[in-house]
Amino acid sequence: MKTIIITGATSGIGYETAKSLCSLGHNLVIIARDSANSRQVFQELQAINPQAKLSLELCDLADLKQVKALATRLLKLPRIDVLINNAGLEMATRHESPQGFELTWAVNYLAPFLLTRLLLPKLLENPGARIVNTSSLVEKWGKLDFADLQIQVGYDPEKAYYRSKLALLISAYELARHYSAEQLTINSFEPGMTKTNFSRDFQGIMKYGAMFMRLFMHGPEVPAKTAVFLAVDETVSKLTGACFLNLKAIKTSPQSYDQALAKKLWDETEQELATFLA
Repeated sequence: MKTIIITGATSGIGYETAKSLCSLGHNLVIIARDSANSRQVFQELQAINPQAKLSLELCDLADLKQVKALATRLLKLPRIDVLINNAGLEMATRHESPQGFELTWAVNYLAPFLLTRLLLPKLLENPGARIVNTSSLVEKWGKLDFADLQIQVGYDPEKAYYRSKLALLISAYELARHYSAEQLTINSFEPGMTKTNFSRDFQGIMKYGAMFMRLFMHGPEVPAKTAVFLAVDETVSKLTGACFLNLKAIKTSPQSYDQALAKKLWDETEQELATFLA
């Protein structure tokens, strides 16, 4: 059985993914914010398969100081087979993280980038370890404005979300270029139109718009099948640097494969995270 770390497992796609992995008997480390809900969900997951080894690690992914502390604790695990970066958010108005980063950028991109980088040594101890990122095809509308990555001018929630998902996908492809599939696989998946509580913080017309769109969405158990597939299925054990939708590899936007853009983003990100990568 694999030891699997998963963020964003207390609701939606992450919860359905965790349920399936528990039922398969894998050992899970659930990353969640400190709340009554996270503890209740953890108990629910334990009840699914009492034989599976589960643990709960508390961390607010918006706070990169907490992310680094989390990684320090996780590095003490005997092994890590899979890291699933699933947590994400979209804010109706602009907010900043404790370190002063635009919040969507911090949670959707900087946190998984940092957690992945810090856990790489442990993942690489186990040939064939896997990283799975929750992506989104809205990345094709994302634009990386390096002069204003924090969107301090003209904030728009969709603009912020698209940008964060583009950055996460680009960085996943870039990381995959550095390792063979025998060492480590890095793949992403597109959830499609999924009913989650993702836009719970929306207000006014945006809230009603999100409610209307839910009428045309499928449940989170659908994309969770792809997340589980990428995490544990042997048929993709040698496939890396891809993005999946409904269990099949798909093409993403031309800019997501731009290696010059990837290098620039990688260098910029390392500068942003220099304090935490040291």
